[in-house]
Amino acid sequence: MTAVDERRTPWRIHGMSVEGYRHRRQGQPCQDACAHTATESVAVLAVADGAGSRPRSEEGSRLAVELATEHFARRAAAAPDRRDGKAVRELLR
Repeated sequence: MTAVDERRTPWRIHGMSVEGYRHRRQGQPCQDACAHTATESVAVLAVADGAGSRPRSEEGSRLAVELATEHFARRAAAAPDRRDGKAVRELLR
């Protein structure tokens, strides 16, 4: 997860993933990922479900959430009005 500097932001963000029953039974790690980043006015969260049957799915889900949080945090910081729901939907689109 991305670290949040609590001196700069009022957000407290926590996330976790736990391996499911089948993964636990087969001795496989959890392949899901979550990440976040935050500023004073914007919190960006991303989650990805690792495709357990595919090679390198853990790496893929981790990369996906890292890229998503970086990308949308940059776009959100540049958005003129981050509080308008229509503007946020357009930003995500």
